[in-house]
Amino acid sequence: MQPFPAHEKIDRQVMGQESQTEGAAVSPEAFADMLARSSRALWCLAAAVLGRSDGADDVVQEAALTALGKLDDLVRVDGFEAWMGQIVRFTALNTRRRH
Repeated sequence: MQPFPAHEKIDRQVMGQESQTEGAAVSPEAFADMLARSSRALWCLAAAVLGRSDGADDVVQEAALTALGKLDDLVRVDGFEAWMGQIVRFTALNTRRRH
């Protein structure tokens, strides 16, 4: 299956080559692009875990800050949404526990 042109551009930017490889560093700019592509799904996940829409924006923002500090843990760019989704999920669970 061929990636969409936008994905291909980001993949090349992130990996610095035509095909994806494991273990390559992700730049903060590429992270921002991938986050923007996934933001709606991540917001929906946060709202679902919280059980309300209030606070979902804050959860995604807090998760993004956490993820920025863990960019070295992102092994495959094509798994970004799953990786980021786990961070959003745990952030939302922690937020729900505190409130």
